[in-house]
Amino acid sequence: MDTLPAPSDKRVRIHVQPPRDFAVLVFSGRTKTEKVEERIKELLDILARSKIKTRGGPFLMRYNSPFTPGFLRRNEVGVEIPGL
Repeated sequence: MDTLPAPSDKRVRIHVQPPRDFAVLVFSGRTKTEKVEERIKELLDILARSKIKTRGGPFLMRYNSPFTPGFLRRNEVGVEIPGL
């Protein structure tokens, strides 16, 4: 924390989070609602088949600028899981 630059926008806050474990499913392309919902269902189905419990709800992570072409975009859907 001591080496992080101060945010230039006063609305931005930095919070330290404790370590947690997440299950994620990586996919490329645009994050249209239908595609994200399909990936979330796929992730939750994989976890259910593997008898891995989840904690909280699934969420979307996007890593690229909106100007990045869809086929080059990296996205993930994730959900917290109890430590293995």
